Amino acid sequence: MSNGRLVAVGSVDQLGREAIGGGKYRIEVQVSQSTDKLIDCIKAIKGVTNVESSGELLLINCEQDLRPQIAKTVIDNNCLLVQMKIEEYGLDQIYMKYFRESQ
Repeated sequence: MSNGRLVAVGSVDQLGREAIGGGKYRIEVQVSQSTDKLIDCIKAIKGVTNVESSGELLLINCEQDLRPQIAKTVIDNNCLLVQMKIEEYGLDQIYMKYFRESQ
């Protein structure tokens, strides 16, 4: 609510993705060894919009939650999946985003 108006409705996850993530999912994947072939295979997954690589860490933007497909791709490329998590947004971040926009 802002100035008596309802500005957003939905789950915390949904509001965070829409307000901060631009409606996209951001998945952080840590692998044993990142290769160009692995990155190309992940980029080829339907719904993946971008892959950023920094050493063993991959930041993957996608249209939907593609964690199962990404995990399978990592394993199929003979890499060890060390960690995978989806970016989550806190209520404070969401509130500040909507509060700043409504002023």
